[in-house]
Amino acid sequence: MLTMCDKSLQEIRRTPNLFKQQLGEFIQMVMDKISREMFALRRELRGRNIKVYEDEMLDGIIYHRYCCRGYEDRFAIVREALRTEIGVRLAKYCADILHPPLKEAPPGPGSGS
Repeated sequence: MLTMCDKSLQEIRRTPNLFKQQLGEFIQMVMDKISREMFALRRELRGRNIKVYEDEMLDGIIYHRYCCRGYEDRFAIVREALRTEIGVRLAKYCADILHPPLKEAPPGPGSGS
């Protein structure tokens, strides 16, 4: 996803566009969210002593090997399913930036809690 965003960012920077600056900043914000999530995921996997390795790609299926608690195996991801998941996640990142979740205010006096 980072590579896809970076390609879009480079393309926007190359082309004349009225909103070049704003689009570039928005894509950079999306890339920052992706990077933070990947960092947290890597930390979580490392904390649980799970290692994942790229393996191979055959007939539109991407294979990865993993090691967890001495057990080794591999799993497959169908490329079309991956493409769909990427679209869903990019939409979520964009929505989170455009409409950040509201933080609840602490209960005040007379709030009944």
